[in-house]
Amino acid sequence: GATLASGITWNGNTDNDWNTTTNWTPERVPTETEKAIIPVVSTNYPTSGSAVDINSVTMANGSSLISTSTFSGSITYTRNLATTNWYLISSPVVGQTYNDAYVTANGIASGAGSNRGIASYVTGDDSWDYMQAGESFPFTPGSGYSVKRSTVGDISFTGTMPVDNVSIAITNGYNLVGNPYPSY
Repeated sequence: GATLASGITWNGNTDNDWNTTTNWTPERVPTETEKAIIPVVSTNYPTSGSAVDINSVTMANGSSLISTSTFSGSITYTRNLATTNWYLISSPVVGQTYNDAYVTANGIASGAGSNRGIASYVTGDDSWDYMQAGESFPFTPGSGYSVKRSTVGDISFTGTMPVDNVSIAITNGYNLVGNPYPSY
């Protein structure tokens, strides 16, 4: 898994309330200047029903975060891809952009020509639309993607917390959709 940055760390020792000090190490609620870490814990992942103002949150593979109010600060959500097989994923944050820097940082495989190892599914003709070298656009919330790394490792998505409802058009045939929130 990924090595998480240092900061105030969620332990979930008491309950799932973001604002309970004993859920954090050290025992205090993170402030707007801090970086929070949410590792994998056995129970009690954080939920916030009130506004959160934080510098950033780093989330480990398999962790979860739910917010039903405003949530400022960036979120980096990591997912481990344990093989070089194809995986189905979606972006659990708003604002992550697909571009050459994303491909490099996440070890996305290369294919024939300018094809990259990340594609959206085209329902109309049951095909894959491979992303290309040199393209740049935001991931669509709720849309699923097929992704393949060139080596075993992590991919991550960095953006802001989605707190609004997400709708995605579904058509007859197969559709590839995914969870648009960082709630595991």
